[in-house]
Amino acid sequence: MIVVRHEPHFAATLAFLAACTLIACQTGATPRASEERVEPVQGAAREPQAPPREERREPLPPQPPAASPREQVKVGGALLTLEGCELTVDAAGVVQKRRLPMPDGCVFAKSKPGGPAQVETTAGGSTLLVVSSKPLAGRDCDTRVRAVVVGKHGVEISSKEQEISMCGADGPFDTPMFITLAASAKRM
Repeated sequence: MIVVRHEPHFAATLAFLAACTLIACQTGATPRASEERVEPVQGAAREPQAPPREERREPLPPQPPAASPREQVKVGGALLTLEGCELTVDAAGVVQKRRLPMPDGCVFAKSKPGGPAQVETTAGGSTLLVVSSKPLAGRDCDTRVRAVVVGKHGVEISSKEQEISMCGADGPFDTPMFITLAASAKRM
């Protein structure tokens, strides 16, 4: 026999607990490790348990590599196109192509998530960063960064590469990174 008191909060609490129990049963929710578990009393009758279900998962078919995005930025009279890690420069009708020595998936560093490419002025000219980022086990990424400088010597690419654990190309990136990488820039 269930006795229900006629207190306003008691009835609401009882209804809430009943709803939570129903939701947990329908979703298969289990108590968290931090929640107290009730162990059966020795000698108490146990309900028969169903054998554990075997779950078979078919391996996923190999996925084709994602197409690298094509990005274009116009800086100092030069049109820079980045497709994968191949940089194409169109300056005054002269087209140059160069494969950047970085893992695939290169993009221009952004000034903010979803924003335009971040361009900083350094001693060599207008500088952009090219970023290649791949996830690693855990929360870190293998992210590599190089500078592309557009200035009075044409288009130059940094010979040095910066490795960082940050994931992605969403910035803004610090100005010292632009300056440091741009200082090692060599002509294409």
